[in-house]
Amino acid sequence: MNRVLIAILSIAFFLSFSSPTLASGWCKADSEPQLVFAPYEDDVTIDNSRSFVDLSRVKSDTRNPYGRNSIVHTFGLAHREFRLEQKTELKILTNPNTRQTCLWYGTIDVRIYSKPVIYIAKEFEPGTCHYQEVLRHEMEHITVDREVTNKYLGILATRLRQKLGSETAYGPIRLSQQNSSVQKLQRRIESIVREVSANMKAERDARQSKIDSLGSYERSSRFMAETCDRRNPDIAQKRDAILRRYMR
Repeated sequence: MNRVLIAILSIAFFLSFSSPTLASGWCKADSEPQLVFAPYEDDVTIDNSRSFVDLSRVKSDTRNPYGRNSIVHTFGLAHREFRLEQKTELKILTNPNTRQTCLWYGTIDVRIYSKPVIYIAKEFEPGTCHYQEVLRHEMEHITVDREVTNKYLGILATRLRQKLGSETAYGPIRLSQQNSSVQKLQRRIESIVREVSANMKAERDARQSKIDSLGSYERSSRFMAETCDRRNPDIAQKRDAILRRYMR
C-alpha cells in the first residue's frame, strides 16, 4: 500500500540596484535566468515496530482493488513525504531620472525533498520470506515515486526554459507599479510549477494504482501462501491466529 504527503513552498527574494546614468534602452537583463532543479531524497527508513492490525487502520490513498466494502489487511505501507521548494530571485533596476524600474528573473531554484518510510508488520521479522516479499512490493512504490519525480523535474525545467527563453526584461514600468509587477512575475512561475506538479501527481497516482492492482495483490498473496508460509510455518500460524481474532 502507499501513502504520500505533499507540501509546496514558494519564496521570492530580490536584488535591487539603481544607476544615476542610464542610456536609452536601459531596461535590459544583465544575464539570462539561472535555473536550478534538484531532487533530494533521504535514505529509505524501514519501520518494523507496528502490527499489521495497526497498519490496517492507517488511512491510505490506495484504492481497494477488492471493492469498497471489502476488508483488506495491510502487512506493509510505503509512506513518502514530499516538500517542493520554489525560490525565485528577481533583479530590479531603477532609473531615478525617469522614476521607472525594470525587472527580470535572476535565479529560479526548484528543489524536491522527499523522506521515504516503509512500514512492515512486526509479525514479519527481518530476513524472513514474508518480510522480504512485503519489502519488495513497497520498494516498487518508492521506485515509482523516484522515477516520476525525476521525470517531472526535467519537464519543469524544459517548460520554464521555453517560457523564459524569449524574454529579457519586464519594463520599464512606473515605480508605483513595482510591487504588483513583482507579484505578477512570481505568480507566473508559481502557476507553471503548480501545473507541472498536478500532472506529476496524476501520473504518480496512475502508476501507483497499477502496483496495488488486484493482479499484483493476488500474485503477492499466492507467493506468501505457497512459498513463505511453507518456509516459515510458525509465522503463518501466528498471523492466521491474529486474523481470526481480528475478524470476530
